[in-house]
Amino acid sequence: MAEIVNLNRARKARAKVDAKRTAEANRLTFGRTKAERLTTQTERERDAAQLDGHKWKGLTTPRPPIASARGSGTAARPAQGPGPPRLGRRSGRPRT
Repeated sequence: MAEIVNLNRARKARAKVDAKRTAEANRLTFGRTKAERLTTQTERERDAAQLDGHKWKGLTTPRPPIASARGSGTAARPAQGPGPPRLGRRSGRPRT
């Protein structure tokens, strides 16, 4: 004959195992001492400062403007009209 199982007790036991598993994962993720956190933060700041020290600052003097082949490039463009009519979404007719 089969053993009688209290379903409420089995459900609670399964929940307890799941809670232990979650607690273990949280200990690995969040369970760090203040000294470990400060050490990691200091290392990150030091690495960021070192990386910023190696960045290229760019040219110290501005470059002269490049002359285009068509002219100086400073001529004003002619004014253009409003463009093609905008069409409606489905009908293909211009919107009013």
